[in-house]
Amino acid sequence: MRGLLRRIAGYVYEGKVLANIWFFNVGYISGIKGLAFAQDLKLGLCCNIPPRKLFLVQAVGIVMGTPGQVSTLNWALEQIPHICTDAAPNGFTCPFSRIHFNTDVYKDTCDWKGCRYKTIHKGGTFGT
Repeated sequence: MRGLLRRIAGYVYEGKVLANIWFFNVGYISGIKGLAFAQDLKLGLCCNIPPRKLFLVQAVGIVMGTPGQVSTLNWALEQIPHICTDAAPNGFTCPFSRIHFNTDVYKDTCDWKGCRYKTIHKGGTFGT
């Protein structure tokens, strides 16, 4: 799924790195969250919970949780000085952003012929 999303983004948004990353994130995270939603629904069905009530509870949780997470993130970005820098108080960092960016840049730079670590990525098109 990751390889397919990267290929689609590369054709649609050629030369636009941030658009490629955004497209990949939206597509990948939506797919993963959809699979988790279906997995939880299947588990609930195995526990004999009525499907309509289970779906309602999951939907309400998503509707309540999403604005809560977004508002908390916005609050943190506005209220914590120098967030996501080395000068941030109490060690507030953005490790996920750094890791995600670094892996995207590393993976994309090793797709060309002269990459010395090409053997690490054998099957990377289909496996990652």
